[in-house]
Amino acid sequence: STLAAATLSGTLEMGSASAALTHSGASGLSITSTNGFVDVESVRFDGLNLGTATAATVLTLDDTGVALSVDAAHITHGGTTGLAITSTNGYVDVESFRFYGLNLGTATAAKVLTLKDAGVTLSADAAEITHGGATGLTISSTAAHVDVESVRFTEANVGISGATDLLQLATSGVTVGGTLDVTGLSTLAAATLSGKFIANGRVEAFSLKVGQHKHSGVKRKHLKITTVPIEVPLLYPSAMFAFDVHFPGAAVEDIVQVSFSKSLGRLHTTGHMLDDDKVRVTVHNPGYNIAVVQLPTGVFTVTCTSYNADE
Repeated sequence: STLAAATLSGTLEMGSASAALTHSGASGLSITSTNGFVDVESVRFDGLNLGTATAATVLTLDDTGVALSVDAAHITHGGTTGLAITSTNGYVDVESFRFYGLNLGTATAAKVLTLKDAGVTLSADAAEITHGGATGLTISSTAAHVDVESVRFTEANVGISGATDLLQLATSGVTVGGTLDVTGLSTLAAATLSGKFIANGRVEAFSLKVGQHKHSGVKRKHLKITTVPIEVPLLYPSAMFAFDVHFPGAAVEDIVQVSFSKSLGRLHTTGHMLDDDKVRVTVHNPGYNIAVVQLPTGVFTVTCTSYNADE
């Protein structure tokens, strides 16, 4: 039957197995409750709120969108193909994250991360990765390497694309697989070199051992001092000329060597420790020399070295 209008004071029950309530007008169908809510199946409509009998405001509608109004809200997808949340003309904000195509960012920097099939690109001008946890940050590749700029990390090896093991790290130390160029001051507690060591500048060593023999001494001191110009008097055969040099740091057990800045001819020089900080230098004209010798004025260089037993 057709009703132009009807008012019900009770309940309308539709007993047909396949019942339908159809509106055929041109302006719309309104189902409202002036004082309460409208339930359709298990969904409760209450003004602009959609919910259930126990949570009437799960969703709140307005002219700009939908708000999830419950305290612990969630959107769950149970299908087999996926859930898409997209904006056809703009972006999607989730909390403070902005999704814009393949870009992830914020409201003020929309392209912090750019996703690709091969990985992630940090698109911001001044990008950084910061870890604030208490245990550490791990960046690893399960099957290959990790490149940071031009440096390649492969397990415990550090190198470049064409030489991946320039540095080999271990619990006992570092092995250098190539050459080691040092431009500044370096301090080594211990080092073992199996090849040639070339130094283009000054090398300072506080102790030095040469050779692997059990009697190879360890040089711990090498001091050098140069005198003022000295005029050695005329020396007859078997004569000698001696003078003392104040030598701070020299000790009585040191080995003394002496050289002269000019040719000695048939003469020779010796040096020995008189006391700590004092060296006696002697110029000899040996008895087998029949000539009287006058040396030109020159300077003497005195060197003191000391050795310890092999350590």
